[in-house]
Amino acid sequence: KYKDTFSVLSYDWMGRIFALEKKTNMVILFEPGTGDVYDTDADIIKFHDELISQNPIECLVSDLFEYWYKANDYKPLAYKDCVSYKVPLFLGGKDELDNLDICDVEVYWEIMMPLMNL
Repeated sequence: KYKDTFSVLSYDWMGRIFALEKKTNMVILFEPGTGDVYDTDADIIKFHDELISQNPIECLVSDLFEYWYKANDYKPLAYKDCVSYKVPLFLGGKDELDNLDICDVEVYWEIMMPLMNL
């Protein structure tokens, strides 16, 4: 469904992909933990300058990051890694620390794409 329709901009600490939809120039978010794809209704400038800066908790789950980071003795993530759900939320996993683990971001997406029907 999304093949050749977007350009990847970045990924975050949870392996979520932020991409630019080619037809509309709007930022979309691929969320592997929930299996959802979100349309932000914002171009890259609005997304960066307004949405992220004014809503870091909603956009980057920064509150959960702080909680996870502290619980893991402030150990930094390697560039290739993300914090993934052991059991995705859409398969009944819980949104809690015990369900989080460090994973290679490419491996995480290879596992999640078929489950998300991407």
